[in-house]
Formats: sequence, structure tokens, C-alpha cells
Amino acid sequence: MDAAFLGRMKKIRFLAANFSRLQGLRAIPIGLLLFCVSYWANRQTGPATDLWIPLLLGLLGLILAVVIEQYYRRTFGRMIAPESARINELILSTAAAVTALAAFLIETRFDLPFSPVGLVFAIIFAIETLRMSRYLHNWYTSLMLIQALLTGFVSVLPALGLDWLWSGLGIKADLLGICMAVGLTLVINGFISHWFFVKNLPKEA
Repeated sequence: MDAAFLGRMKKIRFLAANFSRLQGLRAIPIGLLLFCVSYWANRQTGPATDLWIPLLLGLLGLILAVVIEQYYRRTFGRMIAPESARINELILSTAAAVTALAAFLIETRFDLPFSPVGLVFAIIFAIETLRMSRYLHNWYTSLMLIQALLTGFVSVLPALGLDWLWSGLGIKADLLGICMAVGLTLVINGFISHWFFVKNLPKEA
């Protein structure tokens, strides 16, 4: 087998193993909702009187998620993972959600020199990077690693004495800054991931 053939096989295995993860448009509603709700919260100066705004944003995000899901199913079909893989995915997703909730509760109750929520996001991004790069390491997995490292860095800005960067941007709390930054990276990475997915799909003969 020549190197070109092996390279194509590795690419196919990478795409097959990460078929759903590379459909990055799915992350965009989550990223937009996270950014917009955090931005809304940052603008509050007292008791919130416009709670209809995050509710409306949540509804719009849900509609957008449904539209994107239908687009992927109609355009690219579905790949059914083995039952064991689906169970592992469910366990990991549940563990991530519980950990993120615990981190949020800790961050809102204690004054810490770092952001537990941000570190949880950084760990999740790092784990996803490792899972995606099992079969092939490429520029996209490198980009995901950079995303994880940057998220971890902004999560420890207070410990580094750099928390003034948030206030300099008009952001009132580290947690809001972290959520806005993560939301923005999810949107950007979502577009890049979708482009990478479409560009690298095998062409029909």
C-alpha cells in the first residue's frame, strides 16, 4: 500500500468516526444562545425586568437547532453508531452536564481566583480533541487544541492578575466573560468544522 492510499484511508476513518462531531452548525445555536444571554445579563443594572428576552432567545435557538438538524439529515443522511458507542456518548454527555452544573454552582457561591465553569469547558474541549484525533491528527484537531488551551487561559486570568481585561471590555463578571468567549468560539468553530466536513467528504465517482 502506498502512502497516498493510507492517507486516504486515515481520512475516511477520521470522517466516519467523527461524522456527527464535524457537523459544526449544530453548535452554533448553543454558542449564539450562550453569548447573547451572557451579553444580556451583562447589561443588567438591577432586577431584571425584561426576562422575555432570554426566553425569546431560547425559543429562537431551539428553532434554529431543529432547522440545522433537518438540513444535515436531508443533505448528508445519518450514521448510526453501535449501541456501545451510543451508551458511552450518553454517559459522557451526562457527566459533562453534571460537572458543568456543579462548576456553575461553585462559581456563583465562592470567590475563586479562577473560573470553574471555564476550566470545565476547557477540559471538555480537550477531551473532544483527543477523541477526534484517535485516527488522524490534522490542522482542525490542532485548532480544537488551541481552543481548549485558550479557554483554560482565560479561565485563570484572575490568578494571573489579568482579570482587569474583562472590566476593560465592559464585562462585569468573570463568569459572563467566560460564557461570552466560549459562545463566540463555539460559533466560529462551528462554521470552520462544517466547512472542513463538507470539503473532506469523499466525492461521488
